[in-house]
Formats: sequence, C-alpha cells, structure tokens
Amino acid sequence: MADTTSSDMQIPVHDADGTPSIMRVPKGTPKAQIHAVMRENSLQHYDPSAGQTDQGGQTDQGQAEEKPGWLGSIWEGAKDEVIDPFLRGGQGLMELTTPQGTAAALERAKEHPVRELLHQAGNVGGVVTPIVAPEAAIASTAAHTGARWLGFGRGGAQTAGTIGGLVAPGARVIYEGTNVPGQLERLGHEATGEYQAAKAATQADLRNVITEADNRGLELTPQQRTDLASQIDRRYVPRGQVPRIDQIETELLDPNRTIRMSDLDRYHTDVRTRLSQNPTYPQSEMSRVADSIRDSQADLLSPHTDLAQPWREGLDRWGHDITPSQRIVGRVARNRSSIESRAMSDEFTAQQRAEGGPLGVPAVNERLNQARSLIEAQRSARRLQSVLPVAGAVLGGGGSLIGGERDPGTLAAETIAGLLAGEGLRHGRVGLATPAGRAAALHYLAVAPTAADRMTRR
Repeated sequence: MADTTSSDMQIPVHDADGTPSIMRVPKGTPKAQIHAVMRENSLQHYDPSAGQTDQGGQTDQGQAEEKPGWLGSIWEGAKDEVIDPFLRGGQGLMELTTPQGTAAALERAKEHPVRELLHQAGNVGGVVTPIVAPEAAIASTAAHTGARWLGFGRGGAQTAGTIGGLVAPGARVIYEGTNVPGQLERLGHEATGEYQAAKAATQADLRNVITEADNRGLELTPQQRTDLASQIDRRYVPRGQVPRIDQIETELLDPNRTIRMSDLDRYHTDVRTRLSQNPTYPQSEMSRVADSIRDSQADLLSPHTDLAQPWREGLDRWGHDITPSQRIVGRVARNRSSIESRAMSDEFTAQQRAEGGPLGVPAVNERLNQARSLIEAQRSARRLQSVLPVAGAVLGGGGSLIGGERDPGTLAAETIAGLLAGEGLRHGRVGLATPAGRAAALHYLAVAPTAADRMTRR
C-alpha cells in the first residue's frame, strides 16, 4: 500500500492548554477548510522561533509587541542598544583569538568582504562605544525608549536607537560651539587652578629643604655673613628709606645671632616685598639684592648634595614655570573671564616661542592654547556667520525648486532645514576647537561601525 503521509502538509499547532503537536492535512487543502478544522478542535498555529499565530494565520505576538512599562522600556533600550552589542562584540572579538574563529571569519570574508569588515568593526564599536562615547549610548537608549512609548515595535525602536546614537556626538559638537563663554570661563578657572597648584607644590618642595637645613643646624659662617651684608650695602644705596633692609644688614653683622636657611628665605621675601614697593628704588637693583641672598642660600647648601639638588630644581621650576605663568594668569585670577585677552596677548606668544622651549606651567599653557584655538575658531566662524546659513537656505530651497518642487510648504521646510544646517556647521566649526568637541567627533570612530553593522544585518 502506498504511503500517503509523504504528500500531507505538516502544520505545527498547539491546543488550548499550550501543548504543541503536528497536524497533518492533505496537500492542496484550502486554507479556509484548514482554519475551520483548527477552530473546531481549538488549535492554533505554533512556531517556536517566530511566536504564536492565531486561527486566521496572523502572527500573535501580543506579548512580544505589547508596549512595556517605563522601566521595561528603559531596560529594553539599554539591553538592545548597549548591553547586547557589548556582549556580542566581546564574544566576536574573543572568537577571533581562536584558530577556528579566525578561519571562519576568513571564510566569510571571501564571500562577503565588506559585510565581514563591517561586522568586525561593529564588534569593536559595540565594546568601546559605552566607554568612549557615553553620550551616544545614552542617546540611543533614550531614543529606543521614546520610540517604544510612541507605539513603535521593537525593530522600529532599534532603528530609532541607531539614529540617536549617530546624532548625539554631532549634537555635542554643535553644543560645545554654542557655549563659547562657558568654555572660556571654565578654561579660566582651570588655568588659575593649575597655576596655584603648581605654585603650591614648588613652594612645598622649597619649604621642605629649608626645614631640613634648619633641623641639621646649617648656618652661615661669619665670612659668608659679612660678604652678604657688604653686597646688600653696596646695592642698597638709599639707606634709611626702608627700615627692614637696614635691620637685615644689622642682623647679618651681629656676631651673637645665627643666620640659618629660614632666616635667609625670610630676608629674600622681605627684600622682594619692601623694595618692590619703593617707587624710587630701581627694580634691577632689587633683583640683584635678592639674587645675592639666593647665592648665600646655595653656598649654605652646597656641601649637602641631597639638599642642594632639590633646592636648585625648585628654583629652576619657579623661574621657568611659576613666574611666567603668574604674569599671564594674574588678571585671570582677579577676573577669570579675561582669559581671552591673556591667551591672545603678545606676552603669551613670546613665552611660547621662548628659546629653549615654552615658558610657564605646562598645564596652564595647555588651557591658554585651548582658549586661543577656541577664540580663533569663533572669529573664523563669525566671518561665515552670514554666509553659511544663507547659502544653506539657498541650496536647500533653491535646489528643490530647480528639481521641480512647487509646494510652498515643502520649499519652506527645506529652506528652514538649510538654515539650521548652516547654523550647525558654523557652531560645529567652533565646537571642534574645544577638547570636548573633538572628543565627541572622534566618537564616530566607535559609533559609526556599530550603526553600519546593525543596519546591514537588519
């Protein structure tokens, strides 16, 4: 007897209790008849890989497509946009470390090289995007969640998440370009803070040497004291005008008084302070008096290498870094928004071009250079302020008009889009001059491959 079962259709179904089974019907049976038999026996189509279908053959994904609550939407967005790409990318990269995984990737590349390249780039992007492009991860999750709340299915929400991840870095670049005053104020605060931190660190190093020298009982010899008093007397001509300077000479020549490192440092501070306040005393002579005291300090420490070296290094840092930056950020300390004038000043330009390398605290110079780049970009963008938006509007609306578009609403919308694009380009040009803006632009190296891979697979 011939086997008739081979000509039957096998339809996966499940009963009212959810028990799956296979229903056999002869080939060619009309669908209406099949549905009638299924309704009679309380059966429904069943496909474990694609969800359940109702009696009419339509997919029943009520539970899968049901709009989740707000917590569920956020979790779904984070899972689809951040967690799953991260885990999938990590797994794909781990597979490449094995011979089998590498061989499989090479085989796929032979058939579809571009697709495989995008896939591997997407693996890398999925891993690094949450780390280097957090705003893209947040935006994609938010866009996915919002799309779900607007009634989109999961696939549509994933598309919205991909678009949100691509738009976010560009939006950040444009935002940084619109926030120039805030950027300059922040750089002014940071420049002042870096200068004060460097100054405090150098002062602490010098104080440590002074304290250790005093603890060891180091003091000037009578001959050293006499020589220093003679140098001060020779260079400080107008005796009697500054009582403190006269007192210093008296203390140096007093045989009953010891002169230690802390005394010399106090003398140096008093000389710099008192003589600089005397308008009739030449500043060059004041510097020579101060240098004489510094020379005496070096002579006192010269037999002790462990103290002489850090002392020399501290003074070198003070002259090379602290003093030049003090002149630059002095006004910024009082009015921190004036970093614009300090960054563009001739003095800062001269310090940057100084022989032997730039003068000033490196961290301060970095902030000033950032401010200068920002200001130059802003000035350049101002020259394009009236050109870019107008050109964008003309190209947007005019191009549509040349293409045959006649609807006033469409022309107006495309003109407005051109204006917005021009403004975005102008602000983006400034934003790329900021560290945050450049970082956001570089985020595309991580975001774009992931988006391209997802769109290709979809």
